[in-house]
Order: sequence, then C-alpha cells, then structure tokens
Amino acid sequence: MRVGAWFRGLSRIDRALLDLTIVVADNVRSAFLAQRILLVARKLEGFLESRFTREVVEVGLPLARKLSLIAQQWGNMSASEWASDMGFARYWAAMLNGKTIGFHG
Repeated sequence: MRVGAWFRGLSRIDRALLDLTIVVADNVRSAFLAQRILLVARKLEGFLESRFTREVVEVGLPLARKLSLIAQQWGNMSASEWASDMGFARYWAAMLNGKTIGFHG
C-alpha cells in the first residue's frame, strides 16, 4: 500500500478478493480461488519488482560506483568490483528505499 501498488496495480475486484479472503478464510481450499489469489499476488509482485529494479538502476548502481571510488581512494583496490556488483547495488536500493542521499566524492 505504501508504494501505491495496492491501488494502482490492482483492480477493485482484485483488492476485494484479497481483502475478503484474508478476513473470511483461514485456509483456501478451492483450487479456483487459490489460482486467482496467485494471479493477483503475481500482479503485485510484478509491479513491485519493476519499481525496485528501477530503484536499483537509478539509486543503487550510482551509489555503488561512488562507494567503490571512495573505498579505492582509501586504499581498498578490491573495491573496484563493487561498482558493477548488482547485489551491492540492490542492497543500497533496498536500504535507501528510493531516497537519495548526498555523497559528494
């Protein structure tokens, strides 16, 4: 909900399906209902993944490059690998949650 995926990514009927299932059912026994819930969950996952991927590229990678340069200037030559390390970039994108910070280096 916080990132808007709930309202922008799901139709009214999809939201109602999930809300009612959460309130009414402890276990989903219907194969049809389970498939429908899985489809809605995949919609949400796709919406969130694409946003996160964008944050990795726009925030995580530039920060990884800056941190790599700073660490190299401090003498850590193996830090050159950080600049292209997608795991490192994803970490920073997740930690910052899309907010930019001011590194001047």
